[in-house]
Amino acid sequence: FRNDLTGTIPTELGNLNELVRLDLSHNQLSGAIPESLGQLLNLKFLHLNANQIDGELPPGLAKLRDLERFSVDHNRLSGNLPDEWLDPDCLTKLVALDVSDNQIDQVVINKWHDMITRTGMFRARGIP
Repeated sequence: FRNDLTGTIPTELGNLNELVRLDLSHNQLSGAIPESLGQLLNLKFLHLNANQIDGELPPGLAKLRDLERFSVDHNRLSGNLPDEWLDPDCLTKLVALDVSDNQIDQVVINKWHDMITRTGMFRARGIP
């Protein structure tokens, strides 16, 4: 959190299998979110907000069954939210998801109804 970090998120972070909280918010990180973060099976909190991260959200993050809070707001993400996240066996503990203020394509509310209901806090303001 606010460490003036620059560059990309290292893929090696996916090797930290005991990690419970990863907060890289409010830095100058760029590039895509590494698919390897989907290997952090003990992760409960993932905060990547307020950076310059681009690309699409990785489908592999759906493997994070213990993830409770995921914020990627205020970045440059694009594309759609991954269909893999809709699997009822994935992201079962997610209670907060914030994808606001990105370049994510149209969010289809009907398609995401179950996810929205499950998270209770789905913020998508600022999306075209």
